[in-house]
Amino acid sequence: MINDPGLLIVRIRRLSRSILVDIIKRRVIDAVRLSEISERREYWFERLNAVSEEVICREPKHLSGAEIPEIIQQINRPFKFSSAFVCELPHVKLMGPPALAFLDSAPVLESAVARQDCMDRSIDLTIDQQGHMWKMLLPGLVRPQTRVEILCSLVNVWSHTYFHWLLECLTRLEGLDYYIKETGNRPKLLINRNPPNWMIESLQLLGYTQEDLMLWDSGGLHAERFVLPSFRRQAGRTSIQACRWLKTQLFSSLAIEAPVGKEPLRVFVSRRKAGARRIVNEEQVLECLVNYGFRTYVLEEMSFSDQVRLFSQTDTIVAPHGAGLANMIFALPGTRVFEIFGREYINPCFYTLANGFNFDYTSFVCRQQEEDIVIDCDDFTRHLNRFLKS
Repeated sequence: MINDPGLLIVRIRRLSRSILVDIIKRRVIDAVRLSEISERREYWFERLNAVSEEVICREPKHLSGAEIPEIIQQINRPFKFSSAFVCELPHVKLMGPPALAFLDSAPVLESAVARQDCMDRSIDLTIDQQGHMWKMLLPGLVRPQTRVEILCSLVNVWSHTYFHWLLECLTRLEGLDYYIKETGNRPKLLINRNPPNWMIESLQLLGYTQEDLMLWDSGGLHAERFVLPSFRRQAGRTSIQACRWLKTQLFSSLAIEAPVGKEPLRVFVSRRKAGARRIVNEEQVLECLVNYGFRTYVLEEMSFSDQVRLFSQTDTIVAPHGAGLANMIFALPGTRVFEIFGREYINPCFYTLANGFNFDYTSFVCRQQEEDIVIDCDDFTRHLNRFLKS
């Protein structure tokens, strides 16, 4: 028996929340169900590509089997993407900080990065904000003050970060572009409140003006028609077709052409202004790199346009694991990518991206010091020299 009324209330609330989360998770609409619902209810639903896209990964260069990180070995296999699509759904409610989309009373997976872990986090954040169970179970009863005739959302739990914005948000605009051309409709585009400069600049380069944009205030919104392009990242891999579409659009807007007669750049991406994965002994590393003709760039100090221009002239990239490596999608054919990890955090996302572009890739694992890394310059130089001479 619980004698403390306050403790009893806390336990009841926890139990109620647990039940609520379980009910909502059971209602999630994934891409397969969304296609079935659209066909049954005759919603507008189109697939972008008739041919499936496949990425085949190769082992990182110049590493013995023992040196290849285990997580890379696990993902080192062919992968086939599901078909990309775009659809239009009626009467969709958007709720919570991640702008989770509800069709009737069911959350739509494709509005939450199309990953179950992101959906779980989106549900948690939305429940925490909404507070009342009925708002989540019966969002149709919620009457948001903001109503939009036609809307497409780029807001999700990760959309405020550069990597996810570039590879998970901007790549979706291929689907929106297809929708606009097919229907003649131009939806409002929902983005994060207080967007950084690179977010606004990237959208401007893709043809979206301030009048096209809406800032998400997390207060709830009703879209009479909700345009939903599918996510182009699946199972930790990014669609190369979508990346090439994005590259073509940005290069066209910036009038970037093949650098005829110019010596390609060797770029080292510094994370000295980042919050983690900084190189503790970076000055020593720079002394090694200068002998190979590398130039150092702090991407936080550059505009989005300048980053695109820089990497369009680049054929060799050395960098600690971090968002700046996403810019490899703008690099020259045959680019070499040398990724540096701390041994306690290894993520294969750039390994798969480099493979998709048929770039030469290698990884170099270092000692970790809390959230930063320390490079043994002798080992680093030997590995880099071997890689560059291949």
